Amino acid sequence: MPFRPVQFLRRLAKRHFTARNLPDAGEGPPPADRLRVEAEGEYVPSVIYRRLEDNERWIRSLLGDSSDLVLRRTQVLGGKGTGPREALVCYLEAMADPAAVADVIIRAVSYEAGMLGSHVRSAPGAEPLLLHAGSLRLVREWREVLHGVLSGDTVLFVEGEDRAVLCATRGFETRSIEEPALESTLKGPREGFVESISVNLSLLRRWVKTPRLCFHRLILGDLVNLRVEVAYVKGLAGPELVEEVLSRLRRIKLEDPLGSNAVAEFISDTPLAPVPLVLATERPDRAAAALTEGRVVILVDNTPYALIVPCDMGMVLTSPEDHYVNSLFAFLNRMLRLLSLVITLTAPGLYVALTTFHAEMLPTAFFMRLQAAREGVPLPSLAEAVIMGAVFEILREAGLRMPRQVGQAISVVGALVIGDAAVRAAIISPIMLVVVGITAITAFAIPGYVALVAMWLPRLLFTLVAGILGIFGMAAAVTVGLYYTLSLRSFGVSYWYPYLPLTLSDLKDLVFRAPHWAMVRRPSQLARGEPFHMPYPQPPRPPHPLSRRPGRRGRP
Repeated sequence: MPFRPVQFLRRLAKRHFTARNLPDAGEGPPPADRLRVEAEGEYVPSVIYRRLEDNERWIRSLLGDSSDLVLRRTQVLGGKGTGPREALVCYLEAMADPAAVADVIIRAVSYEAGMLGSHVRSAPGAEPLLLHAGSLRLVREWREVLHGVLSGDTVLFVEGEDRAVLCATRGFETRSIEEPALESTLKGPREGFVESISVNLSLLRRWVKTPRLCFHRLILGDLVNLRVEVAYVKGLAGPELVEEVLSRLRRIKLEDPLGSNAVAEFISDTPLAPVPLVLATERPDRAAAALTEGRVVILVDNTPYALIVPCDMGMVLTSPEDHYVNSLFAFLNRMLRLLSLVITLTAPGLYVALTTFHAEMLPTAFFMRLQAAREGVPLPSLAEAVIMGAVFEILREAGLRMPRQVGQAISVVGALVIGDAAVRAAIISPIMLVVVGITAITAFAIPGYVALVAMWLPRLLFTLVAGILGIFGMAAAVTVGLYYTLSLRSFGVSYWYPYLPLTLSDLKDLVFRAPHWAMVRRPSQLARGEPFHMPYPQPPRPPHPLSRRPGRRGRP
């Protein structure tokens, strides 16, 4: 067998840096080369050292010369028969509240023994050490210690102990709860998710007050240690759905997953789909409604959005405000959204196809007006539609990126000044400007920014096909698009659910919003354990006999 120096050096290094050749955690200080390897992330010990010098050296080797790292020695008073022992308090000044550390940790551990509080067991035969703090957690592994310190907690090491105490002393500033910016409402609640995942958890708890609401915590990435909480209602969400969500999250191997969009792309069934398969919402009431239907909600730290799975077309086209108005008005609003969806996808393509290939389908007077309006325009209808669509997308993107005051000015300038100047200069026709304006207005009628962004690509494809093959090619493109969306799945649920498979009981909260007393069943594809909201329909109570109108024979 030939000698391979590279493989030999790798085996030698692996044999040298294995855990069995290193001293145990409680034997003594780690050597310098071990600290270097641990700091580079190649090896992380699993047990905390018993000596404070070893723990302090290990903390400094990991966090380096960070100016906000605070290491403070203090004395811990034990119980009867034990003297004071030295302790080490470690926290990050930028993440923890120094006043809380001083009151909860430093002052508490210095009190005399015998007071009530949480305690840390010392060596066998010794009395417990008393600690006074609101939230304590005993940890044994260094990974938990590091994640807690980097999250704003304070860690307490005690001489002779192979465990540490994590105290919740987070004191960094967070944004207050405000009204959602993209999912505003007139009659519904005006609170939205924020960047702090702890605040978002409290918002969900306020809406779903049941002990069956469960949260499962995951830490993603080795570089940013992104905290993710998976929320579901036990008994409503299927166990296979919850397990599939957790399995997909655990398979994420990205070192720095930043934000909920990266998580959504990893867990989506078809990441390149032009339609959202993982719904993002900033409204706690919508997330709570999804939980009661048997869906799973994913909260990502530092992101003011919640991810809802599985997602179907009914969730994309509905708004939470539909449940805060009369059912008849909600039905009319949903019909308007469906009509707006059809218009924003097909209006430019239909105009291009009719004016280019199928002029005989238009009334003569209308066709003559179109030709008169297009007189002097050098560009064909297809080029006009593509250029105006691109200009509208640029204006929309510029309005979103600029401050609100400047963004409104850009919208006014783009719509009035530039459009009017283009028409006067005979660069585009007035009819095309009207078509593009109607398309833009109907696109904003669809709830959700993600759905708005997802509409421009199918609209562009339909317009190009209509300009090349006419209305028959556009019909073929629409058929292909429908067939493609029929093949999409979101965690095993069809994207066209409940149309396919057709479930009449699930249509009560999709096409039209039935009265709340008539929506008896939950979605049949989701909450299979408890399919009913209520045992039977409960119509409103009949009026009191004294409040009825008098009949022909007088009062009843």
